[in-house]
Amino acid sequence: MMAVLAAVGAGCTVGFLLWNVAPPWRRLDGLGDAAVRSMTRMGVAAALSSMGAFIRNGGTASAALEELAGRRFATNRVTEERAAEVFEQRRGADETPEVARRVARDVFVACRVSERLGCETVRCLKAVASSYARSRLMDDLKAKALAMPRSTVRLLSALPAVTVVLGEMLGAGPLAFLFGSMPGLLCLSAGVLCYAVGLLWVEALMRRLHDDVGGADARTP
Repeated sequence: MMAVLAAVGAGCTVGFLLWNVAPPWRRLDGLGDAAVRSMTRMGVAAALSSMGAFIRNGGTASAALEELAGRRFATNRVTEERAAEVFEQRRGADETPEVARRVARDVFVACRVSERLGCETVRCLKAVASSYARSRLMDDLKAKALAMPRSTVRLLSALPAVTVVLGEMLGAGPLAFLFGSMPGLLCLSAGVLCYAVGLLWVEALMRRLHDDVGGADARTP
């Protein structure tokens, strides 16, 4: 009698485990558009954190991606394309598609490293999350470093037009001089030429400053 009960219990346990490991014909049901739930733009950092928490609770990396995607995949494998799809759906409004693709590539590499070397997937994903956090911090610092020069350039670029408008308001008639006389036309032509050269020069300086800041960020350990 005990042997029969033990066999029944073992059979129920095996059946339960096999039912939870979804076979391919069950997993294909999740490929349709009807299975895709509305995606919340939680952001790339939150998506990485959610993956790590899911894996720490006993899940797999593929199942974590499925949870974020809101649907089943055809196979239990983490691919770069699937990761890119998930992070594109979950990226925030201030995050570009290029950022989502780069993080997806890092996640794919982290999962492959975990499979080949046997290291913990959570630790590999933590390294990806740390790298992404440093990248976001560098981008914020770069934006702050370039904010003041860009504001100054905008102000100086609008200064000639503001000067002409103020001259008209004061009754000096700069427009009549610039467009109604030969010396005015010469001054206008010289001013437009200098203005264009100045804009090109400032643009070159801003581009060089942007490259210098980016190079300093790349050298930061």
